[in-house]
Amino acid sequence: MRGYIYNLNTNYDKAISDYTMAIELSSNNADLYYDRGIAYSEKGDTNRAIEDFTMALSIDAKHSEARENLENSRR
Repeated sequence: MRGYIYNLNTNYDKAISDYTMAIELSSNNADLYYDRGIAYSEKGDTNRAIEDFTMALSIDAKHSEARENLENSRR
């Protein structure tokens, strides 16, 4: 939740740090990878965003937001 607030406040480095810690505790949570991917994307780190969106889809192939953002990142 705190990572989400950091994202809203454009504090992407703190958001990424929080999501990374959460992923260490719950590595099978597609939403955490998706949310961190959003932070990377907003920060301009397209390659890492693509990695996280891809990971979210490998965990949950039906994660439509991850799929949409992955497709947009590759354009």
